[in-house]
Amino acid sequence: MQITFSIDAQNYLNGLINKDEIFVLFYDTEDCGCAVNGIPLLNIELESSKGDLVKIDTNAFELYMFKKDMIFFDDDMRIHYENNQLRLSSDFQIYTPNLAVRRMERH
Repeated sequence: MQITFSIDAQNYLNGLINKDEIFVLFYDTEDCGCAVNGIPLLNIELESSKGDLVKIDTNAFELYMFKKDMIFFDDDMRIHYENNQLRLSSDFQIYTPNLAVRRMERH
């Protein structure tokens, strides 16, 4: 799997992440009706939490994903930043025109 970040997306996301953190593309199915209905989210997590994750090839950031979530995405995707929103898309579809970024707190 490959995800390409636009220059604008890189600039935006650089301002959100710290050196000891990683991005995790997550397919959130909670409160979405059933296990195959969900929305993509971009989580910011501590780098030490990447044990159960698969590394995704990108042109910019360390990005990971749970193996179980990979079935919901195409092999080649893009993240663009435009009009104050991140958009996750591929050649075949737009996954979300407003990809939410959330910081995960670990206790």
